[in-house]
Amino acid sequence: MGKQYLRAATSTGANLEEAKSGESKADFIHKYSIAQKEARKSLYWLRILNKSEMVPSQRLLPLLNETEEIIAVITTIIVKVKKIDLLNFTLHTSINGSCKKSLFFIRIRNCDRTHSILIPIHSR
Repeated sequence: MGKQYLRAATSTGANLEEAKSGESKADFIHKYSIAQKEARKSLYWLRILNKSEMVPSQRLLPLLNETEEIIAVITTIIVKVKKIDLLNFTLHTSINGSCKKSLFFIRIRNCDRTHSILIPIHSR
């Protein structure tokens, strides 16, 4: 079970990394959707491990909570990107202490105006 969790969790990160170089808006959304599915699979395996009591609950609860947060962030990004006319986007990542901070810089076109949006994403 641990190996299956590890595969799903690392696949989530790999697909998010791959989305950074998405060739189009559709490609970006597709890779984020795959990452979302893998994150949900990770959550499934964490729940199974928790129910089996193979790993103490106090060690798994933070991972369960963080995985649920990751799913929520990925879902929000997918929904927002689907709604906008995307001109370009970049992901800026910096590591500040032990906290990894990422910012999506998105330029969108709304009617005849162009707007820039920064979406902060914080992970540990």
